[in-house]
Amino acid sequence: MKKSDGIVGLRLLGVIAISGLALASCGRHSAQKPRSSSKAAKNPDQTVIDRSAPVTPDAKLADTYNNRGIAVYKKGDYEASLKDFEQAIRYNPKYATAYNNRANAYYNLEDYNHAIDDYDKALQLNTKFSIAYNGRGNAYYRLGDSDHALLDFSRAIGLNPKFAVAYNGRGLAYYEQGNNGLAFQDYTKAIALAPNLGESYNNRGTIFYNRGLYTYALKDFDKAVTFNPKLAQAYLNRGNTYYKLRDYEHAVEDFDSFIDQNTQSAVGYLNRGIALYQQGDKPKAIQDFTKAIELDPSNAEAYNQRGMAYYAMGNLDQAIEDYDRTIQLNPKNPYARRVRELAMEKKKQGLLK
Repeated sequence: MKKSDGIVGLRLLGVIAISGLALASCGRHSAQKPRSSSKAAKNPDQTVIDRSAPVTPDAKLADTYNNRGIAVYKKGDYEASLKDFEQAIRYNPKYATAYNNRANAYYNLEDYNHAIDDYDKALQLNTKFSIAYNGRGNAYYRLGDSDHALLDFSRAIGLNPKFAVAYNGRGLAYYEQGNNGLAFQDYTKAIALAPNLGESYNNRGTIFYNRGLYTYALKDFDKAVTFNPKLAQAYLNRGNTYYKLRDYEHAVEDFDSFIDQNTQSAVGYLNRGIALYQQGDKPKAIQDFTKAIELDPSNAEAYNQRGMAYYAMGNLDQAIEDYDRTIQLNPKNPYARRVRELAMEKKKQGLLK
């Protein structure tokens, strides 16, 4: 029986802030690089500060807190960086850069509403702060507000026409709205401005893929992983593309690479299992489908695929059990109902012999 193509579709990479710190949808997202100020002479550790008490404005001490916040931010300690950016703001309430940096920390902690509040404040203090517009666009995008994201990315581009990652972000917003043509243009523009921007290659490759232009998609995904070998999503997308081209060996290799970076991703195991099945390795395929189910017990497609593998191996009881579960989770799956009936008929015939 023909195996159903349950391969999980491609995903776009997330918004990117500026060159050097890129966002990717499969892991902790880095917002734009915090902006540092002139080095201050005073060390904030030398003074014990009561945060509830008013302070005397001190621009140099504010700079020192801001710069220390950047240092811990770069280490991934966003909670600690929040505290330093907060102190920078206390000592200089008009410090637009510190508001922007605190917004970035909130963004990385996935507190997008507080991030937007701080980007708002940064932009009130500096209306030409293109990085803050881009950052706020990122946060709006994460909240599913593609309309406001689109406006902010466009404002960032208006202030800085060479802002490559803002074009990438706007491309994501256009894509979210179903405007693939404008999204494609923005990804291409981002690549022209920053030829090593792996995320934009990945996102443009997704459009090629959706149009069935798998050879072009493959070229973009190749460049995505070349420029950023840690871009897990690009490996998943390239694996899906190899699958569509019936190059199951390379598909499995790319799903391996994706799983190496995302060991808790049900999607990775599901897709690798499908490719392994096509290679004829049904036992390993079943192992991957089982792992996908462990990670996501509500994944109807994982049950469907495992049921097909059990059916192909003649394990009718397990096949029927998996198709029962598939139908419970997805009653509109006609394939599962059809093969379940075949399995039950075969089992009945076996009992009659």
